[in-house]
Amino acid sequence: MTNLLVFASIEEASATIDHLRARAASPWLYEYSQGLLAITGIGSFAALATLSALTQQIERIYSFGIAGSLHQHHLPGKLYPVARCSKLLWHPKGAEATKGTGAFHTCPEIILGTEGLSLISSDVPIYDHKKIPPTFDLVDMEGYAVAFFAKMHAKPCKLYKIVSDYCNASSSSLIKEGLKKHAEHIGQFIASL
Repeated sequence: MTNLLVFASIEEASATIDHLRARAASPWLYEYSQGLLAITGIGSFAALATLSALTQQIERIYSFGIAGSLHQHHLPGKLYPVARCSKLLWHPKGAEATKGTGAFHTCPEIILGTEGLSLISSDVPIYDHKKIPPTFDLVDMEGYAVAFFAKMHAKPCKLYKIVSDYCNASSSSLIKEGLKKHAEHIGQFIASL
């Protein structure tokens, strides 16, 4: 069975590439003993475009990366499985489109398993919890696209996210400071499977 490991950035994937002794097949694609590792680029469109190029070559998808936590009890540096995910939809007027209704505009949820946290993907970084439905635990920029692709192509899929920050004003600096450590944690987890 050909596995595909998915990462948004080379920084997130670097330790995994080393641990698996993966070989570069192109600037964004690596080969290792059990399959492929893809660097999609940041965002939903980049993820979908990359995965679409690999549809016929893969049988199972594992996606890894950082995510902001919307709750303080999710520990920074801890890797969590994702059980369900959705995507926040933006409108020309932005988040104001929800004012008055209290409702958020989201894509239909995709269920990935029975255990794990909930993830919502966004097209832009989130630094304010009020812009995210309170029913979600984590926020990223690619997870929903990976899960959507897997569902549309009937590929088994698992998402794992490591908490990098708490979606606030200090998020950007926390992500930069912790990225190498988070990548190493992900790499060790994958190597232990």
